Order: sequence, then C-alpha cells, then structure tokens
Amino acid sequence: MSTNPFSPVRDENPVAYLACMAWLDALPYVALDEKVTLRAIINYTTNKNLLLQLPQLTTDEVRDLYELSLRALTNLRSSWGAPETSSTTSSPAPSRIVSRAPSPPRTSASPPPIGTAVSRALGTEEFSLVDLIAKARSTSFSSTTALERQSDRCLLTGFSADGVFLETAHLFPSSSLLNGDCGLTWVFLAIFLGESIRNHLATEITVSLHTCSNSVSMEAGLHSIFDRGRFTLIPVSKPTEPLGNYCLDVKLVWWSPAFFLQSRPSVRAEDPDEQCSIDSDGMIVVGLGPPRILRSGSIIRISTQDPQGLPLPSESLLWWHASIWQVIGSAGLSETVTAGERNKAVASSRTEGPAAGPKRKRSPDDELDIHSSAEYRHLWARKHLPSDLLAQYDVDPLEPEDDIA
Repeated sequence: MSTNPFSPVRDENPVAYLACMAWLDALPYVALDEKVTLRAIINYTTNKNLLLQLPQLTTDEVRDLYELSLRALTNLRSSWGAPETSSTTSSPAPSRIVSRAPSPPRTSASPPPIGTAVSRALGTEEFSLVDLIAKARSTSFSSTTALERQSDRCLLTGFSADGVFLETAHLFPSSSLLNGDCGLTWVFLAIFLGESIRNHLATEITVSLHTCSNSVSMEAGLHSIFDRGRFTLIPVSKPTEPLGNYCLDVKLVWWSPAFFLQSRPSVRAEDPDEQCSIDSDGMIVVGLGPPRILRSGSIIRISTQDPQGLPLPSESLLWWHASIWQVIGSAGLSETVTAGERNKAVASSRTEGPAAGPKRKRSPDDELDIHSSAEYRHLWARKHLPSDLLAQYDVDPLEPEDDIA
C-alpha cells in the first residue's frame, strides 16, 4: 500500500492540534472567512512546528499568513497549463531567485510584502528556485508521450483517440512556477509542509515536471473537472504483470456527490481499416466494447513497457494532487477567483481594517471539509485524547456506538 508523504500531522499531535484550533476560534480581529482558510491550513499541515508556533503569532502575522495562503493556494490551483494572471517572473541572475517576497523601495506607510512578517516570525529559510523555474521553462516535453504510454486511450473511460479528443492532465501545474506568485507560493509551502517535505516535493518536481511522471491522459471533459479537484487518483500498489509490463494501480475518488462514470470504451480491430465504419447517414461509427462503470473507489491500472522513456505517474505527485485539493476545497477556494477579484480582496483586507475580509465566489458543491466543524473536532478528540485531557476541551468520553475516521 502506497504511503502518503503529505499526511497531516494532526493525528500524531492531538493536543497541539486542538489547542491551535481553540486559539484560532477565540482570536479577535480576524474575519470569519479568513479563519476558514486558516483552519484548512491547520487541518492539513504536515509541519508539526507550525501547530506549535501558530498560537505565538501576533494578529498581524496571522492575517499575513492568511494573505500568503490565499495567494499560494490560488496559484497552485491554476490549471490547463496557463497562469491565472498575465504577470510573469522576470529573469534575474540565478543567485537572486529565491522563495521570498521581493523588497522594493517603499514609504513608511506602505505595507511590507505579503509573507514577510509571518515567514520572519516562523524563521522560514530562503529557498533557491533556480532549478524549478529552469525546468518549468523547458519545452522538451510533448503531450503525445503520455498518450503513447496509455496507447492513445483515456485513462478512465478507455476511449481511444479515434473517437474522442484526448488531453494531458498534469498533477503539478508548471504554470505555478511561471508567474509573479511563484516566490510567495514556495514561502507558503515551506511553512505549510515543513522544509524537509518542501524539499522532497521540489526534488520530485525537478525530476518529473515535463515527463509522463507528472501527467495522465484523459478526455477533455474529464481533464477539466480533474483540474478543478472534482476527482483524484490515489496510488494503491505496484503489481506485476506476466507480460513484463510495469504497473501502478490507482483508486478513483469522486469528490462530487453521487457521481459515477459510465462509458463504452472503443476497441481496435486487428485491421486498422475496420476500426471505424460508416453508417447509412455517412457518419463515422467507432467500434465499441462492453459498458464500463466507474464509481468512487474503483481501481484503475496504469501500465508501461518502457519505465525510462514512458514512466508511470509519480506516486508522490499523485498524492500531492489529492492532498492539495483537500486543502483548497476545505479553504473554500475550489471555485475560480479572477486575478482582479483576488487583488481587490487582498487590498480590501489591508485597507479596510481587521474586520474586512475578502469575499470569494463559491460553487454550489463547494463544501467545507468535515474536519473544519466543531462537531467533528469533538468526536476526533474523543478518539485520540486520553480521558484525563478531555475535560480540558469540554468533551465527553467516546461512546462505543460513536464512529469517527
């Protein structure tokens, strides 16, 4: 069974987690919608030190963390291989490309760059982005390689490129490395993940960004909802096949309610001329196989005969895609916010006082994660905390019939 390198640390640190949540709930001068995003960070952080240090921050530093998180999560959510803003990074000398906000000349009345206050308070170290940006700017990757690995078929439906329009979906968006929020994003990742896991992610991206390891091919419509976090692919195991193929089994997880996929994958005749036929109206008819139904929990096998030239998707990046979309969804950011709306929101939060928080669009199925609710935290505490600590959080002991993940 594959292990998630981005697992939250809350289960191993229940006292620090609940103390951090209680502190945030009682914190004044921070807007409620800002707390939604901050709760998502606390729920899913892989950095134990963040849980321990957060209650020591000032209100200004907490709101700086919120602004940094908003910018970074919006950038990491960018999809379809294009930045969400038109701004791009300049090309400074490599030694000056680091994951920190720039410090242009400013008057005493100007606010410091986003992320400056909280990164200094938490002691976040600078991180060189030279290799990542250089890799993102590379044009050596062709989307046809992912199609070749999957024999020109959609990973989910099995339809071939003869019958549908196939696209390459990426697990980590290279566009997030090619815009003005790149430095802020990696400051956030150092805080949210911890520096060791941040370094692990950076290494994986440097190796895999423009290869099949960072991509899967699927129909255009499925690509669209995959890039919006409506479903994820969880690595399960690496079985062996008698024909010598290298395989990776992944579990399909739908995050949209009551969603399943039914299709009839196209089949290839031995004679290519028989693959498609013409009906009485002169329309092309693609040969179809038996119906295929995919529900949440279905296992899909990805295989390759060339693990070097056409590698399997990276298990770490599959886990990354699933994990970051849990954070984005829990923070209420799964619906697209335009660059203008985002900049207006950040400016408003800085100029209109502590009570003024940015307003975000929400889609009808943009559900807050269950881990953000007070009821869940009570149940979670009753499972993970010893009975002598429960009274401290005004929680009754767990009853036998209660069930909590």
